[in-house]
Amino acid sequence: MKVNRLLAGILGLILVAGFGTPVFANPVEQIVNGGFETGNFNGWTIQATGSGSWFINDGTFVPVSGIGPVAPISGNFDALTDQFGPSLNMLSEPFVVPSGVQSANVNWNDRIFNNAGVFVDPIQEVRVEIRDSTGTTVLATIFDTNPGDPLIQPGPNARSFDITTLMQSLEGQTVRLCFTEEDNLFFFNYFVDDVSLTIDTMVVGGELLPIETTSLLLAGAQSFSWMIPVILSGIGIGLFVFRKSENS
Repeated sequence: MKVNRLLAGILGLILVAGFGTPVFANPVEQIVNGGFETGNFNGWTIQATGSGSWFINDGTFVPVSGIGPVAPISGNFDALTDQFGPSLNMLSEPFVVPSGVQSANVNWNDRIFNNAGVFVDPIQEVRVEIRDSTGTTVLATIFDTNPGDPLIQPGPNARSFDITTLMQSLEGQTVRLCFTEEDNLFFFNYFVDDVSLTIDTMVVGGELLPIETTSLLLAGAQSFSWMIPVILSGIGIGLFVFRKSENS
């Protein structure tokens, strides 16, 4: 009888703890082909006006600006802008912001070659933005160059930004991470590589709030370690309740 009461107490408390304990999921990558290692723009959308565009660089690409071939930032490929005259070049990728965002970060590496002699907002600069699903409306600017910044930044320059608050305000929406290069004064080559945008969400009682089921299954397949604290907590509380009932 005592054993049955003990088991019932433990199982009950495990269930209660399991369905009320917040557990953080693994960071989920939102960007496909962030390193351009497919050798193309799979996953990305190019919107270009004027005489320029985005191009894949394998280290043999020769920009019109005359800077000569530049090795990819990492791996076999990166992406860059090039132009014959004034242009506006946008490279973007859509993703759905999950609910229950706990943290979000965006990272990339870049090189900047501005031959105009000055940065001017907005006609001669680089901007990294979060745009709406169509890419027409800017929801937030994460990074941009400014007057007085070094004109030549061969780097590679590692950029990293915490966008948790921004992603929390956009939960459930389809948005785009957009790299925008605008050149109206003179040649501007912008190289980008290793693009990553990860979002952490929270599991409450084993139920993800909500995120793609496939991502949860993959996280679960990789490790069951998140269950251990819940189980141990339930067992500990169950033993305490059982001992108290024995002493009373």
